[in-house]
Amino acid sequence: MTRWRPKSTGGTCCAAISAAAKSDYAWTPPNRRYIARGIYLPSLRSETLGPVVVAVDTSGSIDDATLAAFAAEITAIMDEAASEAIHVVYCDDAIAGTETYEPGETVHLTPHGGGGTAFRPVFDWIARSDIQPVCVVYLTDLCGSDFGPAPDYPVLWVSTDLPNAPFGEVIPHR
Repeated sequence: MTRWRPKSTGGTCCAAISAAAKSDYAWTPPNRRYIARGIYLPSLRSETLGPVVVAVDTSGSIDDATLAAFAAEITAIMDEAASEAIHVVYCDDAIAGTETYEPGETVHLTPHGGGGTAFRPVFDWIARSDIQPVCVVYLTDLCGSDFGPAPDYPVLWVSTDLPNAPFGEVIPHR
């Protein structure tokens, strides 16, 4: 298993999520940096990003060091993406637990699992919940075969091992 290197994906992962945030220019209020010069320009207005689901692979192939790096990645997502909520879903071959973090909260993962690997349960859990995610970030080694059908929201696979998934975008680690 390739070791997790959070610095190599933190920027890419967060950039992909932040791209989903809605930003636009507005004349009210005007950009304060130019008012003193008598120039009125629009300011950048950014809405908070909707809910993000972060799935954490807790199968037997994921060790404690990798789980610690997953926690660091979730913290980076919270700091950079300004999401209204991060829903963390622990999954091996079934949902093993969930947690919700809001802006400003400290991430303390309490993973459960350690069995085989199936990805479908996370997408089934989202379908049963009231959550309409902006995207799903799946922190995994991608060592499994039960992906289920592609959902109608973006999926970003952050993989410590395999470089391919049947849908979504994969950020591999080397």
